[in-house]
Amino acid sequence: MKSDININNKDCLLNWKEFEISRLFTIKSPAARTIKSYSEGKTPYVSSGSFNNGIVSYLEPMADEKIEKGQCITVSPLDGSAFFQEEDFLGRGGAGSAISLLYNLNLTRYNALFICTIIKIMAEKFGYNDALTSDNLRKLRIKLPIEYKEDGSRVYDSEKRYSDEGFVPDWGGMEKCMKELKKKVDKSLDSFQAVSLSKQESMDVSGWREFPIADFFDFSLPKGDLQVKKVEDGDIPLITPSNFNNGLLMKISAESESTLYAANSLTVDMFGNAYFQEANFFVTAHGHVNVLVPKICINKYVGCFMASSIKKMFFYKYGFSDMCTQKVLKQEVIVLPVKKDASPDWEYMEEYMKKMEKTAVERMNLLV
Repeated sequence: MKSDININNKDCLLNWKEFEISRLFTIKSPAARTIKSYSEGKTPYVSSGSFNNGIVSYLEPMADEKIEKGQCITVSPLDGSAFFQEEDFLGRGGAGSAISLLYNLNLTRYNALFICTIIKIMAEKFGYNDALTSDNLRKLRIKLPIEYKEDGSRVYDSEKRYSDEGFVPDWGGMEKCMKELKKKVDKSLDSFQAVSLSKQESMDVSGWREFPIADFFDFSLPKGDLQVKKVEDGDIPLITPSNFNNGLLMKISAESESTLYAANSLTVDMFGNAYFQEANFFVTAHGHVNVLVPKICINKYVGCFMASSIKKMFFYKYGFSDMCTQKVLKQEVIVLPVKKDASPDWEYMEEYMKKMEKTAVERMNLLV
């Protein structure tokens, strides 16, 4: 019997049980390889990215090279981003940010997506300084729904393959849940796409000009060695290298032993991800997140505009092998709209972001 899984029902969630990743999956590592050794092709190259299913390029495998088998979950050590790979692929292996591969014959596209989401949530406690290495991944425990019989009693695995208690993951229930969720999302997206975008303004950047980032910001790195494992929960955002959620890793105590930065600053991480920080915050140690402290008065809208400009310029420029360090950042420029006297047009930036915010809220309401 496959139970009905309702992720919005707290009582349902209370019946989920913990499983160790190493008991659920066969864990493998890709062969050591570097993207620079390959020519363009049709085989996905899956790295430690947090978007586009982890695919950063399409390459041509070497002659007689064994590539990774699909029908598995790939997990990034940097932030726990997990994706289901349906087809065979080339995976990033070796040292550093090598991905991990999870195999189980029960995996399907839909129950894998369910598990990927759970892994990502549980991996939030890991940051760049405490990466989700293959060893940490093996020990990671995730909660999943379990399978029940027709009479309501739970299915018991006498071989105890997945847990010492004999719990069996409800593979079919997870698949059903994700299929139903997909239907709801597809319906919402249909409504979203029905909104006419014909009135959307195109942005003419031909008259914009470059400014040294150092004209507007001082650069700072935190003091102290803030270790995620030792901090206490609290209300202050801790910012880490990340391509989503404004760089937020977790919220910690204001008494943490590191530099507490004031709100209305920008953060730019080692990969060039830039964000405006609206509240006081901490950043992870070892120079992986640069803090840009404004020399000028900026509000949320101007700050978000500047962060977006920086991130767009840096998106393909910096990465794990070519980091955006403070030394590099001090030499960088930002492209901004200008007034007739060639000074930054702060008013335009603010009004543009307000308009974008209003449009985003209107469109998000269509998805509710």
